[in-house]
Amino acid sequence: MMNTPVVTSALEMGFDRSLVKQTVQSKILTSGENYKTVQELVSDLLSAEDEKREEEKERFAEEMASDGFTFLKKHHIALTQRLKSVQSLMDHLLEQAVILQKEYDAIHSCTSVKQQTSQLIDLVLSKGNAAAEVFRNWIQKNDVYLLRELMAQSNEAASPSQDLSDLPMEEQLRRLQEERTCKVCMDKEVNIVFIPCGHLVVCKECAPSLRKCPICRGLVKGTVRTFLS
Repeated sequence: MMNTPVVTSALEMGFDRSLVKQTVQSKILTSGENYKTVQELVSDLLSAEDEKREEEKERFAEEMASDGFTFLKKHHIALTQRLKSVQSLMDHLLEQAVILQKEYDAIHSCTSVKQQTSQLIDLVLSKGNAAAEVFRNWIQKNDVYLLRELMAQSNEAASPSQDLSDLPMEEQLRRLQEERTCKVCMDKEVNIVFIPCGHLVVCKECAPSLRKCPICRGLVKGTVRTFLS
């Protein structure tokens, strides 16, 4: 699938490999055949890139529409690991009277940035949503790249690839049954693959009502019926 001259040419042009793979899979699922010309593949890749940018904008807007408390709870671990400018953020929170001087000094005395960040987040969460909003708004204004990383990480985490072999048999069966159950009605078996994301998460009755995939929030351009053995 990925070793044809047409696909190789697209990769040599610098297109993202995962995007190329997703686009090729979509083509094969919908038409039954791979791309025959570089021009056709490049045209679809450019369209896919435009759609990806629009989806990122929508996810960004959705993230900003959620309250600050939810944002901090959701991204606590990732923020602790990735936030580098904690000193500037602490200064801002002190100026806005979100934290007290003694709280500022206590956190500032921590030896590592990660420890400072973790304690700062816990402190802000203890003060409620208004304090968390100030924290989140500072991230939005001063560290957009971090915000995008958080959204990308959430997207990846939405569809984890788990190895069930180490789990007890009963738990394996429960997980497999859960995977095969429609994520909308939670009743019927999944049998619809969304194009172009490739997620198999809904039944044929629920699929027509969805504009976006409930897993990755990607725009649904088409569907393919599948039959599980």
